[in-house]
Amino acid sequence: MSDQSVALLESRIAAVVHEVLQTPTATFNEDLLIREDLGADSMQVIALMIAFDAEFDVEFNADAIPASGVTMGWLRDFIATALAEQKA
Repeated sequence: MSDQSVALLESRIAAVVHEVLQTPTATFNEDLLIREDLGADSMQVIALMIAFDAEFDVEFNADAIPASGVTMGWLRDFIATALAEQKA
């Protein structure tokens, strides 16, 4: 994935996070934890997964989600991998 494609993906992820969680900024930070740093509760996490599915046509498997916490960087990598698999 090119740097430009990664930047676009990160921008789209930040926009979805901003829209669903009503965060004050829509900037991408790969180390930002969705629950711990942004304060997302369980229902908001589910709403995020639904929004990412709608935006990127990717399905989240509960087994794939890290127990240590979901970061924006993990989301980027997961979505990028899923999109690459769709093209293959």
